[in-house]
Amino acid sequence: SMVVIAAFVSWSMENPDVASDEFNSWKTWIGKNFTWLYIGSQDVWFFFVVYIFFSRFGYLKLGTESSVPEYSNSSWFAMLFSCGVSTGLFFFGVAEPVNHYTQKNRYSADPTMPDNRLAQEAMNITFYNWGLHGWVVYTIVGLLVALMAHREGLPMTVKSCFYPLIGEKIFGWPGDLVDVLSVIATLFGVCTSLGLGTIQINEGLHLLNPNIEISTKSQVIIIWCVTGVATVSVLTGIKYGIRRLSEFCFCCGMVLMLAVLFLDDTVFLLNLYTQSIGFYFQYLLQIGFHSDAFEQLGPSHGAEDRGRFVPDLSRGSRVY
Repeated sequence: SMVVIAAFVSWSMENPDVASDEFNSWKTWIGKNFTWLYIGSQDVWFFFVVYIFFSRFGYLKLGTESSVPEYSNSSWFAMLFSCGVSTGLFFFGVAEPVNHYTQKNRYSADPTMPDNRLAQEAMNITFYNWGLHGWVVYTIVGLLVALMAHREGLPMTVKSCFYPLIGEKIFGWPGDLVDVLSVIATLFGVCTSLGLGTIQINEGLHLLNPNIEISTKSQVIIIWCVTGVATVSVLTGIKYGIRRLSEFCFCCGMVLMLAVLFLDDTVFLLNLYTQSIGFYFQYLLQIGFHSDAFEQLGPSHGAEDRGRFVPDLSRGSRVY
């Protein structure tokens, strides 16, 4: 894993423009050819988790039958939230609906759509990305690793999840390959959150003190500081480091959220939140299965071949 990561980082640093273009082309290719797989698998796992929750397996302990929870539900939630989605949520919780509301997409391309409905659609997409479908990925991996490690006594690595499929082969090269890929994927995912957090901290410090520049140098210093705090947190263990730091960060986030709620238009925000929840559940199946099938073909694809033309609204432009 280290060899692959070091090689990729070195190549990217030596050829930043080429790496950026190459990476964007990979993302475009994956989005074009495997949207159906990503969207469809999310729905499969979603219904699977719902089934598990309401079935007799919903009462199955993740540890041994005699085990008891070491921490309260609130502590576990704070740790899962802080270590999993907090940085991305605080960044994209603001940036994502604004982006969907102001940038070009299938909703803003409709010149007949009222502005209020466009804003609601932007909120709905954000709710989808950070709602049930977003959490189902964490749920599946967490359930598998916990069951294999705490009930079957296998190593707490991703390869253990494949034990029911390939058995003892997880201790050979197939298991090593799974672990290598999981380490690479996890590190790149963590680096994304770390990068977003670094940018936020740099911007915030610059607003508080203009002498602190928004620069690569400042961000490298911030990364080293964050890495140092994270290392100390890990070395002190879950009980003291990760748990207390997660609870502190979660409480800070709640203070920030409540400050926004009460210092802004409180009634409007409460109305919007209530309305958006209903909107989200109403369109959950539709947006959960939407994979941009016709959008990927392009506006009015094949209209000329059929000898007729019904213009797509995406050919128009929205006036704000």
